[in-house]
Amino acid sequence: MRILLGFILICIAQFSIAQSKITSIKMERTSCFGKCPAYQVEIKSNGDVYYLGIKDAEFDGSIKGKLSMAEFAKLKKKYMKYDFLKLPSHYKVMASDFSKVHYTLTVNGKVKSIKNANEGPEYLMELCQDIENLIGKKIVWNKKSFVKNKGNENKNPPITEEINNNQPVAVEVTRIEEFTDENNVLLYAEKMPEFPGGQSSMMDFIREKLIYPEMAKENGVQGKVNCSFIVGKDGTVYGATILRGIGSACDQEALRVINKMPRWKPGMQNGKAVNVKFNLPINFKLQ
Repeated sequence: MRILLGFILICIAQFSIAQSKITSIKMERTSCFGKCPAYQVEIKSNGDVYYLGIKDAEFDGSIKGKLSMAEFAKLKKKYMKYDFLKLPSHYKVMASDFSKVHYTLTVNGKVKSIKNANEGPEYLMELCQDIENLIGKKIVWNKKSFVKNKGNENKNPPITEEINNNQPVAVEVTRIEEFTDENNVLLYAEKMPEFPGGQSSMMDFIREKLIYPEMAKENGVQGKVNCSFIVGKDGTVYGATILRGIGSACDQEALRVINKMPRWKPGMQNGKAVNVKFNLPINFKLQ
């Protein structure tokens, strides 16, 4: 009887997980010591997108857009395995001078807020990067809805497309689990990207280019800055972001060095070059 009851409970739990749904994601990035873009973006399952650039954003102001339901389904599918409702509502800030990420998600009809998500599990920052990729590549913006922030009257949004609010956005016909979009990014590939000359050459490059920030020296700050970036199918490095930083300008220095990297040997999947996400810790250690 106990075995049967246990089996029933497992089935119920699995059914609940399978039926769980993310119906909206709101993300906020705050400004930092340098010029980190501060903005808010909300994406709903029906494809509606609301963006507010606050400071040093791609464009400062409010604008509406559309995301295909297929793209939202891809995003949802990738993160459905994580139980956001069980995460803490607030993570302790470890460094106050770099950009913070806050979320408000609607999961299974419940609203979940997560403050300082950049200090939480790594997948929370992966979600942030995926949303930023959607902002730059997949969301179609309604140029007529754009309203500039005061003080930024001469800053126009880099928008080349418009949508008609009376027309539905075309939905891509593709199986979500297949790798069919050239802009997709793999977490793992059959052959991972390689820095020219290998890992030892990459370490030499970082040691040569890295400049220890004076602020960090003065405050005795040291430790690892965990970074993430994408090695494109042509070997270029882009999309660098901080997964976990230590502040005192070390985070910005790590990003500066990554953005100066030469072309890598791209990752390969099924005999074709692909975009691959790469995580890299950069160590700051006082001598």
